[in-house]
Order: sequence, then structure tokens, then C-alpha cells
Amino acid sequence: TAYEIKECDWSSDGVLFRSRVEITDAIRAKVKALAAAGKTGGEIAVAIGISLPSVHNVKKALGLVKARG
Repeated sequence: TAYEIKECDWSSDGVLFRSRVEITDAIRAKVKALAAAGKTGGEIAVAIGISLPSVHNVKKALGLVKARG
């Protein structure tokens, strides 16, 4: 399962932590729809609010990534 990592800067106490958001079926469906509409991975990441690697992982799991070679 793919996870999104987001950085949060808590300037008040100087702590930097990362939270993980589970990639849900709804997010997978949005990635699939946006990919079918011809959007790039970067455009999809911005539109949904997940990282580009997460978009790639979802597309790979859905069989939407072309094999290298």
C-alpha cells in the first residue's frame, strides 16, 4: 500500500515530523480518472494533494505505468 509523507514544521517547539496518510480507494479512483484524462503525474499529485511517488505507486498498482525497455 502506498503512503503519503507530509512534512510539518512546528516552529513553536522546533519539532519536525512526518505523518502518513493511507491511500484510499477514493484516491486510487481519482488518480485513475485524472490519468485517463491525460494529466501528468505532477498534475495529479497537485490536484489530489499526494506526492509524485505516491501517484506513481498507485498508477503502477492499477497497471497504468508502461514497462521500461
